[in-house]
Amino acid sequence: MQTTIDNYLINYKVFGDKNKKDILILHGWGQSAKDWEKVAIRLGQKYRIFVPDLLGFGSFKKGEINYSFEDYLSFVSSLIKKFKLKNYILIGHSFGGKIAIAHTSKNNSAVSKLILISPSGIEERGIFTRLKIILIKMFKFLPWTNAFKGVTYLYSYDYKTAGKLLPTFKRVAPIKVDKEAKKISSDTLIIWPERDEQVNLKWSKKLKRLIPGSELRVLWKANHSPHITDPDRLLRIIDEYL
Repeated sequence: MQTTIDNYLINYKVFGDKNKKDILILHGWGQSAKDWEKVAIRLGQKYRIFVPDLLGFGSFKKGEINYSFEDYLSFVSSLIKKFKLKNYILIGHSFGGKIAIAHTSKNNSAVSKLILISPSGIEERGIFTRLKIILIKMFKFLPWTNAFKGVTYLYSYDYKTAGKLLPTFKRVAPIKVDKEAKKISSDTLIIWPERDEQVNLKWSKKLKRLIPGSELRVLWKANHSPHITDPDRLLRIIDEYL
């Protein structure tokens, strides 16, 4: 399905009927609504599920794109108004989780339950990470030499695959949402895959401390995108919580 949000023509998917409680799912960086179909179809048996393509992903035409984090927050707010969602459940994965944290911090009364799956935005830069950044800055101005090729592996997977969204990635990736997490009063479940290769499991305990009264569930032996690789076990946790 298609609609216009903030003057953008977007694709979105809806599962379930209008007489059921609403769930809004925000996908992660580099993914789209399609990646959530397996989970959304099953959840749609009990709820009405909305899964939009976020700015720049899925159905969006890939021009030279440079969105800010505030653009994503505005987009989500406009989408909620468009769909007339009230007292909704919000699910955010990875970058979508970062957006969900920031959104909920300003809309606790509207979000009845919040489910965060490996959200970004709470990581701390350790010594090794800071060293990587220094090396990248040192080499990026040099000609395309073997030495430069040797440090390209230091870039994150999302950085290397951002394509025309790279300007956006550079703007939104450094955004931290620690302060916003502390302001969340909505009932919150944190789900973290044990073998998350993009957002390390060690940050799960920090997030649990930041969000008062939140519950943490570790999805053992799962990777960063359990909605794709392990939907059955992910759904079991979500069903138990809801």
